[in-house]
Amino acid sequence: MQTSIYCSDISSRNIRNTRANIREAGLEGDIRSSVADFLNTGSKDTEYTIIMNPPYGERMDVTDIERLYSGVGERLKHGFPGSTVWLLSSNNEAIKKIGLKPSEKYILFNGKLEVKLLKYELYKGSKKNRD
Repeated sequence: MQTSIYCSDISSRNIRNTRANIREAGLEGDIRSSVADFLNTGSKDTEYTIIMNPPYGERMDVTDIERLYSGVGERLKHGFPGSTVWLLSSNNEAIKKIGLKPSEKYILFNGKLEVKLLKYELYKGSKKNRD
């Protein structure tokens, strides 16, 4: 099975740090990274396993966290059909804005902060025709 690992972040500083970690781990040929806004990504031709850790609104200043999560939900639904998504967040109100029902839920801790790890199965086409 051929696997490719891609990572992206809207912050160029975060990607610089990620690239340094990739080099340190000796994985430069195995992981590609780029500065990108998730809301402008997607490929309907490829099925992905996506692992997301969007801002919770705890440490990062995000003006409208619920609008961000709503945009993430729309991008997932329309940009990644057939993919599986794992999303980590502590913001229950923002999670609701994703507009998808998780197939699995786990409670974890990020330090002392309780977070949810949610799995979403994104289907292709109509939900009625799903296998």
